[in-house]
Formats: sequence, structure tokens, C-alpha cells
Amino acid sequence: MKNKKIIDYTYQQKREMIESGQHLASFAFDEDSNVRFVVAKYTKDKEIIELLSKDKNEAVRYMIALMSDNETLLSQMANDSSSFVRTAVAQSTKDTALLDYLAKDENVSVRTCVAGNSHTSYKAQAKLAFDSDVFVRVELARNTCYENLLSQLADDTYKSVRNRVAEQTNNPVTLHKLMTDKEEYVSAVARFRLSLLLEKTHSRNIKER
Repeated sequence: MKNKKIIDYTYQQKREMIESGQHLASFAFDEDSNVRFVVAKYTKDKEIIELLSKDKNEAVRYMIALMSDNETLLSQMANDSSSFVRTAVAQSTKDTALLDYLAKDENVSVRTCVAGNSHTSYKAQAKLAFDSDVFVRVELARNTCYENLLSQLADDTYKSVRNRVAEQTNNPVTLHKLMTDKEEYVSAVARFRLSLLLEKTHSRNIKER
């Protein structure tokens, strides 16, 4: 096997070598995009990362963006022609300015990933709270820590959004409003969480006396 050329190895053999850190520079040029995808997942080499960030295969570029913490590179990839790649950028970046930019993306999946990123600014979250797509609003309700946005989303026409608000909010006013929701699950969760919240408040008040 030692005399075999790189090209003669099977995909599984190449994968095992890549995972152990062997021949990454060579495999970055492999004609099989599946092999390059594995390289993109495991490499830490800056030159290989730069090379594969421009790979012709979107799955390879996606993996580079998903694994990257290089904000300069992610900023460049935020303009990738593939929305699949841009979703990875939206998941990986911690740059609030870049997230503000991606919050305006035409693709729903990209905006949904922005809504789920904990580094997304209040400004971008406030914009996404009015997003036309329900999946974006559901993800925002699941992740935001801003009670005023949760209060707004509690009036959403989609029950899936209100479900998330009932599970996320710690505001008794919002929970009280959701207790009368026409959807049984929403109202039940709101009642349960409000009772827990009041119980904790009561216990805290007793301890402070």
C-alpha cells in the first residue's frame, strides 16, 4: 500500500487518512468533491481553507464556512452565489455587522440562521420579528432574549410562533396574554410557565423577609 499513488486509494481510505491529518494538501485537489468536503471539515491550514472557500462545489464551500472562525473569510463568503453557503456563514459568524447584512438576505434559510445566531443584534432581530416567513419568526421566538420582541410575537397569526413564545418568555404579562390563546397547547404552556414563575417569585419574597 505504501507504493500506491494518492489517486489509487478508495474514498474510505482517503477519508481515514484525512481524518488522521495525512496528505490534506494533496487531497484538497482531489477530483472527488466528497473527498474535498472531508478535507474542508478537518483542515486547519490557512492556504487550503482559502483554496476550498472558492471550490466549484457548494457543499465544500459550505463546510469551509461552517467550520471557519475567520471573520474576514466569512465576510467574503457572505456574498457567495449559493444560499446554502450563506446559511453556513450566518451560523458561524459572530460579527454583528455581517449578521445585520445577512438579515436582509433574499433567502429564507439564511435569514432563519441569522435569527438563530446568538450574536445577532437587537436591530436585526427587530427587523426579523416582522419577517414575512413564519420559519424566521419561529426561530427568532426560540432564540431572542428581548421580552418586547417576544411580546410582539405573542400576537403572531401562526400558532407555531406563539408556541415558541410561550416556551421562551419570562414575562408574566406575555404569559397571561397567551393563557387565553385559542390553541390549547399554547394556553396550557403559558398557564404552566406562569404558575412556575409566580411560585418562584413567591418563594423569593419569603426568603427576603
